Amino acid sequence: MVADSTFPYREDDVAGPGLPRVGDGILLLDARGEVEFATPNAANALHRLGVYASSEGRTLAELGLRVRVVERCLEYGMPALEEIDRGHDVAILFHCVPLLEHGLVTGVVVLVRDVSDLRQLNVWC
Repeated sequence: MVADSTFPYREDDVAGPGLPRVGDGILLLDARGEVEFATPNAANALHRLGVYASSEGRTLAELGLRVRVVERCLEYGMPALEEIDRGHDVAILFHCVPLLEHGLVTGVVVLVRDVSDLRQLNVWC
């Protein structure tokens, strides 16, 4: 992507407030949206959403999660953010960055962060 001059993305397209962070979990998806790799922090974030099965080799949809930004990222090749909530006490932020080769999406890097505590602080303020 660097050789093709498609990386880095413009800051406002990719980096939201405070992104990326050291504690973010990382999911690496292939062009079909199947998980090729998941860090332990990503697995913990998925557990908070009720996903306890191994994610590798499966799509997020197969795991029971509808993450629209992954679908958009794969289809349009644009970075995006989405927050998934489970009840009133769990909120996970999905930050998707497409991997491009000659203009084609070859995969997606997904940074996942548990922002539940931040949402709870906003509720009590």
